[in-house]
Parts: sequence; structure tokens; C-alpha cells
Amino acid sequence: MPRPVEEHGAERAEASPIVASRSLAVRRRRAPRWRLALASLALALAWTGAAWAGPRLVVLDGTEAAQLHVALQVALQPWSFEIVDWPRGEEPLDASAVASRAQARYVLWYEPETAELVLLDAELAHTERRPLEALPTEEADSSAVALGVKTMLRLPPPPPAVRPAPSWLLAPSVRAGQRWALDGESVSEQRISIGLEVGVPRLRGVRVGLLGAIGTSTAIDRAGFKGTWREWNVMVSTSKAMDVRAWRLWAQAAAGVSRATLDGEQNRVTRTERATQAAGALFVGGGRRVGLFTVGAVLAAEARGASRYARDNNQPLWDEPGLWLSALAALELSL
Repeated sequence: MPRPVEEHGAERAEASPIVASRSLAVRRRRAPRWRLALASLALALAWTGAAWAGPRLVVLDGTEAAQLHVALQVALQPWSFEIVDWPRGEEPLDASAVASRAQARYVLWYEPETAELVLLDAELAHTERRPLEALPTEEADSSAVALGVKTMLRLPPPPPAVRPAPSWLLAPSVRAGQRWALDGESVSEQRISIGLEVGVPRLRGVRVGLLGAIGTSTAIDRAGFKGTWREWNVMVSTSKAMDVRAWRLWAQAAAGVSRATLDGEQNRVTRTERATQAAGALFVGGGRRVGLFTVGAVLAAEARGASRYARDNNQPLWDEPGLWLSALAALELSL
């Protein structure tokens, strides 16, 4: 009996290393997946950075000529150059090694022994020299040296500037002021209008939208009638805006429908009449731009179909005005 137990124990002792080795093997299989994912991510980031980076120019001991560093940035900006200052060190200069360590194509340095400015193109293994008495310290001298370096680089024409794609403009507005009738009954009313226009891409300053307006009621008390007359309109509008420094000028045309209501009592009998007419308007205005807002004033000339209201005996009661002149304060938001 003891021997089988020993054999059984031996079997368990022999089995446990197998189980442990399998567990370890599983762990070893999982680890490379994480490492592979991290390595892939690192390669992707490195590739993206290299794809977007511009040419790199290393200036040895560039901190001693800070003005030259700035001038090089300005002169080489159209080609998206990256200017990097690099310490020269005490050991003999190996420009190719510097280019390799800095991951740069160009290395620029000054040799006082020969009074020369030297440029290395590591990709072409080409060195070009130009006489220079000393590194510049003034802005004007630095700009001249930077233009010389640009000539030494033999750069192609700069790439064309990328123009932003035209975008839609959203322009809500509100106007308020006074309106006067030019014909028909003598009417003066306060007026408020709300508009929303959209700027059309590729058509600078041209906008289309909707414009709605309503005025205060006009009291009527004549020939046995006592009541009010009120009118509102909704129009489709188009406008053209032009910016002059901090000012904005615009002209606008609109057409739509006008709805008027005559409401009251005539000889103690309730009387309500409504009329819908075609309407149109022309607006000219200007204002000062303050951030996204434009604050200004607008003059408007309006025309609408005019209705005539009569009494029971067909005698005239109320002649709607057909021509109007308005002066309005305006506030516009450009989004």
C-alpha cells in the first residue's frame, strides 16, 4: 500500500511542473501581444510626426546669435523649416554626426579660423561655404545673413498658401425704430423686425434669408367706427455686405406678403376685416463692427398693396397706406 501512495505522490509531483509550465507558457504568450501593440503605436506616432515635420536646420552655437535664429525663422517660414540651436562642444566638429543625432538634413555653423559660414546638406553630402567676418548680432545684419543662407539652400519656389474653404455665415439681426406713411392715411407707428440670413459660400458678402416685421396698432375713431388697424409682413430677403476697416455697409432687397387687420365696432356692431397683399422693401444701412456684432442704422422704403375700407353706405372709412419710409436702429450678429 505505501508504494502506490508514493507512486501517486510522484505522479502529482511530476504533474505539477507540467501545469506550472503550461501556466507560464500562457503568460508568456500574452505578454508579446501588449508589447506588439505598444511598438505598433510608437511606430505609428513616429511615422505621423515624420510625415508632418518640415525640413530641420541645426545652427551650431545658435544661442550666441539669437537675432540670426529669428531671422532664419522668418526667411525660411514659407518652406516650414524648423530651426534648432545645437551646442558645438569641445571635441572636433563632425557635422554629419550632428545631423544624424539631431535628425536634421542641414547643419549651419561658423568657422572663425577661415571667417566662413558653412552649410552641410547631409542628404546630398554637400558642403557650401560663404565668407563672413563674424556672426551677426544686429537685426539688419542677421536678416542679410539669413537671406544668404536661403540662397545657399537652393530651395525650390515656396508652396502656394492653402486658402481656407469658404464657409457658411449665419447672421441673425434685430431692428427697431419708426415708420411713416407716405400716402393714404397719415400714419406713424413704431416698428420692430427680426431677420435671419445665411451667407452664401463663394459669393462674398451675398446673403439670403427671411425678414419679419410688425408695428404698433393705429387707433381709428371716425364715422361711427372705433377700433384699430395693424399690419405685419414676412419677406424673403437678399443682401450684399461690404466691410471697410471697422465699418460694414450693406444693401438689402426683400419681397413677400403683408397682412393687415381692421378690428373694432361700427354703430355698436363688431367689425373685423383682414387683407393680404404683396409687399416689397429696399434697405440701405451701415454700422460699426464690434467683435461678432455690428451696431448701426438702416433706412427702408416699403411698398405694399393698399386696401380701402368703406362704411355701410359705401363712403370711405380707411385707406391703407401703400408707401412707407422707415428709420431703424440695427443690431446684427455674425456667426
